[in-house]
Amino acid sequence: MTEESRTIGLTGLMQSPPLQIIDIMKYVANAHGSVEVVSRLVDEPEARSTYALELKRAERAAKALMALGVKPADRVATLAWNTHRHFELFYAVPGIGAVLKPSIHACSTSRSYSS
Repeated sequence: MTEESRTIGLTGLMQSPPLQIIDIMKYVANAHGSVEVVSRLVDEPEARSTYALELKRAERAAKALMALGVKPADRVATLAWNTHRHFELFYAVPGIGAVLKPSIHACSTSRSYSS
């Protein structure tokens, strides 16, 4: 490292703002907002939406979490099926600076599934 680079700091970084997962959703909602998102629910019909609407729902979920007292650096655990609701939390929680901790639920080995 040269003396000059020590005094002016590192230059040539790839980007100035930090990369956050919510930025990916904002880009997709802006560039492909009308593309359909389909989620299969457990005992309900399919949920259909668009990326633009999902971003709005994630923002609404983030506001609700903040109203409940969730702050940046807090941990938020979820126990949910992989549906549109969990998809929204996947962006809402990190979007406010909190950490999402999905809890994986396993089925009992004695339970049998048939096609």
